[in-house]
Amino acid sequence: MRPALRLATLERALSWSEQHIALLDRVRPVGLRAEQQRLMERWAAGRREPARLGYAAAPPLEPLRERLARIAHEVHAFGAVGGLYAARAEELRLEARLVQRRGTPEFARLAAQRYRAEPSAADALATAERWAALAPEAPASRFRSDDGAAPESLLRQIEQRLAEVGAPYRVELRAELSSVAAVGDGVVRLRAGAWLTAEEARRVAAHEVLGHVLPRLRAGRERWPLWAAGSASGVEAEEGRALLLEERLGLMDDARRRQLGLRHLLALATREGATFVELVDVALRLEAPLEQALALALRVQRGGGLAREIVYLPALLTARRVRAEEPQLEVWLARGRYSVAAARVLRGLSDKPLALEAGAP
Repeated sequence: MRPALRLATLERALSWSEQHIALLDRVRPVGLRAEQQRLMERWAAGRREPARLGYAAAPPLEPLRERLARIAHEVHAFGAVGGLYAARAEELRLEARLVQRRGTPEFARLAAQRYRAEPSAADALATAERWAALAPEAPASRFRSDDGAAPESLLRQIEQRLAEVGAPYRVELRAELSSVAAVGDGVVRLRAGAWLTAEEARRVAAHEVLGHVLPRLRAGRERWPLWAAGSASGVEAEEGRALLLEERLGLMDDARRRQLGLRHLLALATREGATFVELVDVALRLEAPLEQALALALRVQRGGGLAREIVYLPALLTARRVRAEEPQLEVWLARGRYSVAAARVLRGLSDKPLALEAGAP
């Protein structure tokens, strides 16, 4: 098989593996909304109870992990591009292991390997502490996320952004979504019944469509290596660019900064072994309303301590630095779910089309 065809086959295999593992879907607790309501009632009554989280059964993933190990071994023969495929295969193996270990003491340790706070940990912590101390903003009018009759709703804002970029993505409403919105393969999922201000809806729509959907569209049209599967740490870099877009569009207000700061601090506490009750106490001490404190703790504790939120602020700081110091690299980051390291490799090969096609060093 020609090298280019072999890499195309591996591309499809890695993309399918990501969708089959579906880490963020698998760590979403069953009955999350009901559990959040139960906790709200108990804590409001002075009963500081831990969360009771259960998860849907996952498919057997050991055969897939073995297949990914074989891919990681085989692609090293394809030089620099092969190394990118190998790193992504290993990352997906770790995600499959995380799914297998949900709700166990081992999960938090594996999550710390998958989502690392480096290299901007100290700067991110200082930013998080500063942002978490920002004063909460005054309440504003809110709209249901799934209100099709309100132009200000998240549903309508997402639909408008998708039309603007010509994305053939469908919008799917889900009551049990952990986040307000999330992008999947050809779909943008929204949490039904969430209440957002018009400004929040505009920000989320820009973040999801311009920050996540658009890079996928560009990657698919250009067919650069790893266009479908993404690179290792590509998700983190994409989140950083999406946050940078919020800033550049003037959509990151103090409420958003405070939210990101609180998420980071609770994720750090999770890494240090804090329990659910201790996390809620941390958020309450930082003057988060009880409902928000519970929601934040549930988010970082999903799966048994995923704490994925620990990568957001370091990724934003990295995106700022790349834009200031290597603006030409940002073009590559916008072409797909590429990490900064992967973008540098691809940029170095961009004037060698045959090397890119064949995966040669």
